[in-house]
Amino acid sequence: MTHGAIGGKACGAGGGGCLLFYCEPAREHRVRQKLEDAGARIIDVNFDFDGLQMWKVSDD
Repeated sequence: MTHGAIGGKACGAGGGGCLLFYCEPAREHRVRQKLEDAGARIIDVNFDFDGLQMWKVSDD
C-alpha cells in the first residue's frame, strides 16, 4: 500500500495463488512497476458487470 494501492487480497487455494491489488488509475503504473521489480508476474483482468448469461441451443 506504500506505493499507491488502495487495497489488496491474497487469492488461491495453496497452489501458488495470486495477489489482487486495487488502485486508482493514476497510480497503476507505479504499483505495477514496484510489483514487477519484486519479481511479480502481472496478469491483466477485467470485470464483467452483466453477470451470468445463458443461451438455449436446440439439438437439431
